[in-house]
Amino acid sequence: MSNLSLETIAAGAAQELFEDSLKEVVANIHDINCDAKAVRKLTLTFTFKPNERDRSSCVIAVKATPQLAPRTEFVTDLRLGLDDTGKIEIGYQSKNRRIEELLNRKEKISTELRRVTDGDQDAKKYMYRTIKKNAEETAAQIIGEVFEEDAQ
Repeated sequence: MSNLSLETIAAGAAQELFEDSLKEVVANIHDINCDAKAVRKLTLTFTFKPNERDRSSCVIAVKATPQLAPRTEFVTDLRLGLDDTGKIEIGYQSKNRRIEELLNRKEKISTELRRVTDGDQDAKKYMYRTIKKNAEETAAQIIGEVFEEDAQ
């Protein structure tokens, strides 16, 4: 009979569940759209169901339950109305208001990045790579919103 550990239960499934859930927790901590102060939890639940006849064996079920911080809410305005035919029209807020909101968000993100990295060069490199990776997609989305608004 071997010793039980995360590595041996269900041929390593418990260890794998733990590692995958831990990655979720770490990703959530690094997500700038989540509250940096929020507490995250990771619970591993083991359920043991003994063999009722002789109690010489049991079934073990393991479940990983990460409790993550929710993403912060982003609020924007929509213009609602009817056109001349009575068809519903939906428009976005003015460009100036959207740009102002984006700049305010940029400042909040910059402040948070400075606080999180706090002189840690590896953390700064990680954040740089992450931001650079997502920058083109985000810029395309913002530009698309601006041009969509101009077309309306």
